[in-house]
Amino acid sequence: MRGGLRGTGLIAAVWALSLGLLYNLCDLLFRCGCTWAWSGGAHRCNVHHPQPPHCPWCSHGLVAFLWVPATLLLAETLVMWRMRRRRPLFRLLGGMAAFLLVGGAAGLMSALADGYPRFLWWTLR
Repeated sequence: MRGGLRGTGLIAAVWALSLGLLYNLCDLLFRCGCTWAWSGGAHRCNVHHPQPPHCPWCSHGLVAFLWVPATLLLAETLVMWRMRRRRPLFRLLGGMAAFLLVGGAAGLMSALADGYPRFLWWTLR
């Protein structure tokens, strides 16, 4: 029972970390202006500018910010469950790697689907 509680706590820690970094991931992927959740989050995002381009995640509002975190949390949980016999540090790193890889893939798909001009350091148009 003790190992299960420790595992659950580790997953909760990764979830908290990834949800806290979600706006930063958004800005990293799209250079849109999002910042730390406690510093305004999407307040400075380009979705609030009258002219496009508008951030592919922020422009879809609640739908994107339910779909994206749900996808990330599921991926992190699956990776960490798969690594359940590993040391906690490796499970933590695996969960955060899932956050970056799945977040990057979701970001690229969103940018391409919306015709957003930037992704990471690449120009898409």
